Amino acid sequence: MAFSYYSSITIDETLCGTADSTDFPMLFYGTYTDLKTTGNGGFVQNANGYDIGFYSDSALTTALSFQLISFNATTGAVQFRVKVPTLSTSANTVIYMAFGDSGISTDQSSTAVWNSSYQSVYNLEDGSTLNLNDSTSNGRNLTNVNTVTATTGQIGGAAQFASASSKKLTSTNGMGWNPTTNSVRMTAWVNIPDTSERGAFAKVIGVHGNYDGIAFGVGSGDMDTNGNKLIALFEGTSWMDSGSSFGTGWHKASIHFLRTANGTGTATLYKDGSSVASASKALNPVAKSALFSVGGYDSVRFFNNAIDMVSVWSATTLPTASWETAEYNNESAPSTFYSVGTKVSIGGATRTDQFFRMF
Repeated sequence: MAFSYYSSITIDETLCGTADSTDFPMLFYGTYTDLKTTGNGGFVQNANGYDIGFYSDSALTTALSFQLISFNATTGAVQFRVKVPTLSTSANTVIYMAFGDSGISTDQSSTAVWNSSYQSVYNLEDGSTLNLNDSTSNGRNLTNVNTVTATTGQIGGAAQFASASSKKLTSTNGMGWNPTTNSVRMTAWVNIPDTSERGAFAKVIGVHGNYDGIAFGVGSGDMDTNGNKLIALFEGTSWMDSGSSFGTGWHKASIHFLRTANGTGTATLYKDGSSVASASKALNPVAKSALFSVGGYDSVRFFNNAIDMVSVWSATTLPTASWETAEYNNESAPSTFYSVGTKVSIGGATRTDQFFRMF
């Protein structure tokens, strides 16, 4: 590959929690003048943005896995995920973005940006047409039930739900969570329209484990009563009220269920990157068909606004609290989480008159 330029990307270690994170899928998102195509006043050669890549070193010898999610040739608006090998909390992490190579004509993206613990990731792009494809290699694409529509999200596009119409997104494929061996984590960005809402953001049922599901959403004491608290349900056994109010607008919600034995574990709820509740919880030992749903499930608990960037993680271990902190900081304010350095012309001197501009 013969890139013409590169820029450093410096990640602020103060926004990454207190413990390093490994193979972190960093969001690179914004509108950059230099990432317009050459015909539009920028330096990218390919009309689809295929000649943008990421590296761990300024010599561009060690490529990083990345996924191209969206690219606008006219404006330079981009959305990528980049696998950062180590996200340090003791020093700023620096990676490099290369661009401007007329010899690249195919997408260099890889699902390897998501580690094997990610069972599914839904970007729900692009704000105009709703994309329900899974961004991991697992191919657990969603089905649209009752015409969920596209809308603007926290990160690009999102899915717009309407509780009165029982709108939801579902998968009968299962999410790879086996409660007899693995823990599970679900995340979502949610737009809370007011302080009196109810409904589920998402629900997952385990496979091969003969256990009922876990859901999380908004309500008061439960997801059937209007309120503003982050709520979890361990169906058939108990509710969990975090006691923490959302307020309104976009917020990131996560639920961890760290398995300790068959059917039991420690549940932790996170709001905007911080733990707000934790308790020992049990699952209901009743077999059900593997199912995942977003925005509501069965015939109940439908959410009444937009949801963005949904993911499911299942493994013997779960992301750390520092990972939650870094992920929230990255996704809530990408241009604060990292800074982009001066554009460097490869094979020549640094172009001090050309800065990598973001608008």
